[in-house]
Amino acid sequence: MRDYGVFPCLVLCLAAMSAPAAARDRVEVPAGHVTLADPMIAQLELKLTDGSLLKGKFTADHDALPIRTDFGDIAVSWKTVRGFTVSDDRETILVEFINADRITGHIRSGSIPVEGVLGVVNVPWSVVQSAQVHLVTPTRTPETQPLTPVGVRASGSYGQTTPAMAIDGRSDTSWCSGAWGGWIELDLGAVYNLAQIRFELQFSPVGPATHEVYVSDKPIAECLDDARLLKSLSGTRHDHDVLTVHCPDGVKARYIQILCPSSVSWFSIKQVQVIPGE
Repeated sequence: MRDYGVFPCLVLCLAAMSAPAAARDRVEVPAGHVTLADPMIAQLELKLTDGSLLKGKFTADHDALPIRTDFGDIAVSWKTVRGFTVSDDRETILVEFINADRITGHIRSGSIPVEGVLGVVNVPWSVVQSAQVHLVTPTRTPETQPLTPVGVRASGSYGQTTPAMAIDGRSDTSWCSGAWGGWIELDLGAVYNLAQIRFELQFSPVGPATHEVYVSDKPIAECLDDARLLKSLSGTRHDHDVLTVHCPDGVKARYIQILCPSSVSWFSIKQVQVIPGE
């Protein structure tokens, strides 16, 4: 092994000594088994000096508690904290961590923002007595599954494409009308409450186009007399654009038609999805 001597070590030591004081004094607090990347929400029970109790969560721009200790200034993530107590001098705080560590320091912020039933309340530290922090996993609403059409037809098809390719759930297939316009129509098999209709375009070249979405309890085809126009979408289109129509409350239909009255590209759709309402 080559011996480089003590000179590089001396350079490193001098560099560390010349680093800004703030950088040298910053201390990373152990996070226990929880990290900032964990999908957890820190909820707070804040006890005030007058006996009041506030419950809520910390705002996004206040995810750490800045305190000054004997060994430097630190920013403590709320996700590492079990609770804290403020002393009678209203400046000193005792923080208890989820891994049973404790630390005492001086508060370096004027207030603590708490988001609860009263909205965002900036609570002055001067009225804070103690708090408990609880980590909870946010509940996620499962996405509603799209309806499965029982049939589909179109104004025409180009080459080997078929209307069924627009509802086969595959991203590598598509239906094409073989023209700069046309329509495709889904039969849901029964009348459903509708929440969303979304479809992905196969589109080239980039340019303007208009797409209209109609719904009806009866087959539509070329006759729009009994159909309801939900939305007309116009704009510059690109390949793989996904257009979404949000259905007003109370919209029910069995048949859904997507019509293209004008386009610089042949009318082609990769996939159509119909999301039911409640």
